[in-house]
Amino acid sequence: MLIMLYIRYEMSYDAYRPHADRVFRIMQKDKDQRGRVRWQSALPAKVAVSLRNDYPQVEVVVQYRQISSWFRAEGRIFRQRLCPVDGDALGFFGLDVIHGDATQLSREDASIVLTRRLAAKLFGDTDPVGRTVEVQRETHVQSFNVIAVMKDLPTNTRFEFDSVTRFASDIWAIRAAPIFVRLQPNADVEAVEKALAARFPTASGRATYRLQPMRRIHLYSKVDLEGFKGDSGMLYGDVRDLYPLSALGLGILIIACVNFMNLATARSALRARETGLRKVAGAHREGLVGQFLCESLLVTLVALPLSIGLTRALLPQFSALMGKPLVFDAVEQIHWILGIAAITGMLSGIYPGLYLSAQQPADVFRGLRKGLPRDLWVRRALVILQFGASTVLIATTLVVYLQMDLVRKRDLGFSRNRILVVKVFGPDAERLPLNSRYNTVKQRFLSHPDVISAAASLDLPGHSWPKRRFVSPVDSPDREFEARVFRANEDFLDCYGIPILAGRHFTRAYAERSIGSVEGTEVLINETAAEKFGWTRPVGQAFLLNRRAARVVGMIRDFHVRSLREPMVPLVMSAAGSNLKYLHLKIKEDREQEALSDIREIWSELVPTIPFDGFFIDDYVESKYSHEYRQGALVVRSAIVAILLACLGVAGLAGFAAERRTREIAIRKVLGASEGHLLLRVAREFPMLALLAGAAACPFAYLLARDWLRNFAYRIDLTVWPFLLSMTVTLLIAVVTVVRFARQAARTNPVDVLSQE
Repeated sequence: MLIMLYIRYEMSYDAYRPHADRVFRIMQKDKDQRGRVRWQSALPAKVAVSLRNDYPQVEVVVQYRQISSWFRAEGRIFRQRLCPVDGDALGFFGLDVIHGDATQLSREDASIVLTRRLAAKLFGDTDPVGRTVEVQRETHVQSFNVIAVMKDLPTNTRFEFDSVTRFASDIWAIRAAPIFVRLQPNADVEAVEKALAARFPTASGRATYRLQPMRRIHLYSKVDLEGFKGDSGMLYGDVRDLYPLSALGLGILIIACVNFMNLATARSALRARETGLRKVAGAHREGLVGQFLCESLLVTLVALPLSIGLTRALLPQFSALMGKPLVFDAVEQIHWILGIAAITGMLSGIYPGLYLSAQQPADVFRGLRKGLPRDLWVRRALVILQFGASTVLIATTLVVYLQMDLVRKRDLGFSRNRILVVKVFGPDAERLPLNSRYNTVKQRFLSHPDVISAAASLDLPGHSWPKRRFVSPVDSPDREFEARVFRANEDFLDCYGIPILAGRHFTRAYAERSIGSVEGTEVLINETAAEKFGWTRPVGQAFLLNRRAARVVGMIRDFHVRSLREPMVPLVMSAAGSNLKYLHLKIKEDREQEALSDIREIWSELVPTIPFDGFFIDDYVESKYSHEYRQGALVVRSAIVAILLACLGVAGLAGFAAERRTREIAIRKVLGASEGHLLLRVAREFPMLALLAGAAACPFAYLLARDWLRNFAYRIDLTVWPFLLSMTVTLLIAVVTVVRFARQAARTNPVDVLSQE
């Protein structure tokens, strides 16, 4: 149930919006001359105007932006998300107003609607309606009149904002932003797409438009939109990430059902006489099958309250593990809970019912043990299925663990220990003057005895979005390839321990003269860029950066600026000049916390009006892989549960198998059989079945692991040993469990057994 809750949560993004099945996002797909695909979600405002006025199939159009801004009110200041809209966003997105009159938003300039959470942060317990809030974006400041308060947005939404306003000045105006439309009930989606392509062509003339259903944006964007990698650093889910979790839940359920079937058929001797008497009394096979199914369903329903209680008890820990605020309401979700229980009961009871109802009364009364085959192929198949599911779970767990260990320990090409990143520079009014005083600000932080070195940059290493540019050789301007342009000043490489392999770094004088233009004369390139150009001695070489000349003064070692899901990219490092955002401070070992408190005080001296904004680069990189870490942790825990279930099932089967052969064991002991011989006779079948299951399951586990690893450009080598180890663990589970019960049976006194015959 816990895994199902998570899957349902991921698939419920924006499904609750009004008329969600008729709401679409407009996506533009364009290709350059080399066939490279580019998806664009931010479209000009004229497209929205045209959709609103000229397309009768379009019912409602909303264009909006999400802008991170500073909100000030009554001496409080917070960075929150402002949503300027063009259209009826409140009705379109189903925003619930709980206080005030939000209809004025479409009539009044400088009016704003706040979420309940933001209103409480800014105004406390006082009524915010009619009060003023000051919103600052970069150097622009505007006062807004609060006209209403709306409910906080649910977490399962792509529309993340804390306030809504109708743009009232150029700074909030919508020039290019995502456009959402709600079509008429019987509208032709393809016709609208073709009309947009004809009405709004791009310079390449190859543009097409796609109306992407709103409910598929979160999970299916990477599937529906070929070549789509995201926009503006916004993270997207991937429905393919749910497949392993679904397989885990299904595997655990299968193991539990197989346990029930095996144990039920193993105890068939206890029910055989009852079944025979019912048949003699006139019962039909269909009725007997129904009886066993009802018994299985009854057992499932009896266990259901216990499972609901365990789900409630484990939900807080599971929600924290997955990083999602999952909610479990048994009454509201009773339909799918009962559905799972019914399917589990039917699957568990169908085979025992068919098996027991097939026995003939004459065979039963002569003795079930004699009348039935000793080795039933169906039961063996079920045991193989159980062991196979365990093998798959163990193998995939090992692969996930090894890959996550690689992500944690992989050398990203730079030192990420004890580096504090402080966003002391920026485009807003408070921090913009500090950009031109970079050296003074740097020296102020360097004056602290625990700060070893300091550097400034516009971008971050490890998992950021440096600008994409096209570069080409001077003598072959048409031979372009894409590179990332990373902007940093002269101390950046020393701070992060990135070596210069050839040439030199920027001089301080050059960095101070630079105004941050990516087409600056002096640049550094990484090893991958040099390889792309075919240069063995890149220093002194020239190339075209966006059709303008740039000269290489040094080559640096490759370091990752993007996720490990992507391969190493060609990198061009240019001087940031005064176009700064981050100050990087290298702290002495074991002095991080002590230095942090003093750095906060220095911050308050330089930027007294803005709260401290800083983080350690190691934490930043780790946070970018939190989804993978959580998924790996869930896989490990699920595998442990599966192994425990498998052990319980094997223990039950072994116990009943030994119990049914106690008479045979006693006779063999009387005839002189050794304990080892008896153990081999009783226990040999289960290890063979475990080996057969492992051999059959390993190819399936390999395919699952290979498909999951394809998400990473840097991944472990998929060798044979995780699968061999999983087979070994499964075999050990079978051997240890079966031997325990077989040994107990082999040590039984023959006199006690034969005296009861």
